[in-house]
Amino acid sequence: MTAMKKYLRLARTDILYMLVWQVGFYLFGMAMVLIINRFVNDDPDYACMGSLFALIGAIVGLMVRGNNTGHVRLRLAVTMGMTRRSFLICEPLITAVDVALALVFARVLYGLELALYQWLYPDFENQIALDMFFRWQVLVIVGICAVVASLFFTMLLQRGGMKGFGVLWLVLCAACMVLPQAVSAYRDGAGSILAAIGGWIYHVVAAVPPAAWGAVGAAVVLAMAVASVLGLRRVEVRM
Repeated sequence: MTAMKKYLRLARTDILYMLVWQVGFYLFGMAMVLIINRFVNDDPDYACMGSLFALIGAIVGLMVRGNNTGHVRLRLAVTMGMTRRSFLICEPLITAVDVALALVFARVLYGLELALYQWLYPDFENQIALDMFFRWQVLVIVGICAVVASLFFTMLLQRGGMKGFGVLWLVLCAACMVLPQAVSAYRDGAGSILAAIGGWIYHVVAAVPPAAWGAVGAAVVLAMAVASVLGLRRVEVRM
């Protein structure tokens, strides 16, 4: 219990680091909107890039809370005398609190950004409205996924090191860039291999109902949670 109290005391500043990341990304996104609308964009519209970037900043802050990645926090916890089981209880709870506060803060920033743009551009249209994202049902799902993903990446870093994590990260980034391009190529009627891949993806997504995709997503999140617990429960911690 003493070790757990020490770890909780150490984690008190995590949310401050996350908020700093959010504010930094938020100001950068808003600066982009103001510059683009002043010198580039001739259309009567704007985008809430500041709030979108604030959410990205929350992801970055979640990954490097307190300037420590997940596997470093695990190492610190074991060094303090905390058992792996205690870490698996304590870490997700801390992550859940941090994510909840970050989402609430992002919602406040979104309201401020909307108020500013409505004052600067009263007759302009908002091209990136995040009202749907900030509905409580969506936030609950996002929060659960964030907690599980944080623990999953902690397990990957601890077991596979930075190289294994880097390979997975590159694969995910490549998929996020290539797959939308493949679907776009299919819609444009291209005859390339990329368009064929896009056509297969398009038909699979269209054939499966939304409820089934929800079930698939829930199964993936559950599998990640189980893999994280099993992977971290007996993992060797190198000092």
